[in-house]
Parts: sequence; structure tokens; C-alpha cells
Amino acid sequence: MYEEYYGLTADPFRLTPDPDLCFMHSEFTKAQAAMEYALRRKEGFIVISGQPGTGKSTLICDLIAHLPETITFTQITSSQLSSQDLLSLISLNFGISSVSGNSTELLNALHLFFLAQQHAGKHTLLIIDEAQNLSEKALEELPLLTNLQSNNKPFLQIFLVGQEKLQTLIAAPNLTQLRQKIIASYHMKTLNENDTQRYIQYRLSQCNWQNTPVINSKVFHYIHRFSNGIPRVINLICSRLFMHGWLTKKNTLNIQDIHTIIHELREEQLLPMNRLHSQDKHSNTLKTS
Repeated sequence: MYEEYYGLTADPFRLTPDPDLCFMHSEFTKAQAAMEYALRRKEGFIVISGQPGTGKSTLICDLIAHLPETITFTQITSSQLSSQDLLSLISLNFGISSVSGNSTELLNALHLFFLAQQHAGKHTLLIIDEAQNLSEKALEELPLLTNLQSNNKPFLQIFLVGQEKLQTLIAAPNLTQLRQKIIASYHMKTLNENDTQRYIQYRLSQCNWQNTPVINSKVFHYIHRFSNGIPRVINLICSRLFMHGWLTKKNTLNIQDIHTIIHELREEQLLPMNRLHSQDKHSNTLKTS
């Protein structure tokens, strides 16, 4: 397809997370700093939130790729599970397959597993993706896992990663204990126009882009405007733009080309008709304790 036509070594605009194309924009590095701070603490919860497509999954992929061997981890994707089903899923993901029963039995089995990891010189990490789908009851039970410890050293650290709704969920009155255990929290905002251009150019450069096609500088403005600075939507627009360039045999992509693509994506209902740049409703702050 367009990769071969433009001499690219790979598809720079895949929608699935790719650690090899991980661009360290300002939002990414701030969230990454929060996670690294939390990992050094080896306790409590960290909360990473953001609207869909802002790079949370890429962030987690990058984190996992660089975890030291001293950390035993598992990642689960949340769904509407009961608190006991959640404990069962966590146990299974850590390789504890012989346990069935009530929450107390599951907690005992996890306690023994965490203790064995600690004796082996390892710390344990649980990453829950799409955590906004957890029930309040399940969230209420999670601090029980972080209470498990030996010699005043917690066995487990939990990363909660999810959409904006997650911030609302953890503000519930009955989740005071969970909130008190949050040691770092970051809400990822969308990219500004400068970072949008740098994001595109970085991903292209990682695929051996030699400035073919040439991209008119004003094209980046329109990509940012109609993507709202959301990396996943940026990838969608750019992929279609490059496919358009390949089909029309163009070596320069200009404003008319991006207008054509935006119109097509709107017609296909892949972009809202009224997509305009908007401010995130959550403040862009890094909170640590």
C-alpha cells in the first residue's frame, strides 16, 4: 500500500499501540513521570485517566516494556465484574488457577502468592485497564489487596487506567480508603498543535520517511483541528491522507487533500460533523503525595 509507494519501512499510523513508535510528547512524559514515581514508592494506587485515544494504552505498553525483572506484573481489562469475580480474575492472571471459593479464600491465596514473590526479591504490580468499568463495590474491595503486607512492606501496587469517568467513580463517598491510598494521579489531555505536528513527524521518521510525500505545513493545522489533538484520531486521519496520496500518485500533500479526507471521514461518520478543538474538563495537573 502507501508504505511501499512512499518508501516507508512500516505503517506509521497503525491504530493499535506500538512501543516502537512511542512519541514522548509532554502529556506522555508527565504521565510517565507519575508512574515512575509510584513504582519507586512500591505501594498504593496510581490513577491515569484520559478520554479515549489519548495514549493510555500506549503508555501502559511502554511501561510494561521497561519494567525491571524485579517486578512481577499482570494486566487485566476491566468489565462489569463483581468484587469476587474480580479477585478470581486477578488470581488467574497471576497463575493461581487452583483456587475457587469466597473472597476470603481468594485473598488468602493471593497473600501466599505475594509472600512468595517477596521472598524471591520481587514486588508485585497489578494494572487494571478500562478501570472506569469497575463497579463501586469492586473498587471498594481493591484496597484490601494493598493492605496485604509483611514486615510493614506492602506486597502489591495497583495502577488504575481508564477514561474520564474513572475520576468521578473514585470520588464516591464510600471510596475514601481507596482515595487515601492514591500516591499519584494524572489526567492526560489532548495534544496541542505543536505536539500534533511533532507526533506525526516522529512516527514518520521512525519508518524511514525521507520527506516523501512533502506535507504542506498548513496540513498539520487541519489535522490538529479535526482530530482534536487525540492521537488515535490523528492516526486515522493521517493513514487516510497517505492512502489518498498513494491512490492519486501525489508526492506533495496539501490543504485540498486534507479537506478531501476530512469530508470523506465525515461522510463515513468516522469524524463528528462538528468536531472542533475543545478544552478537557479535567485540569492538567500532576498530583503526588
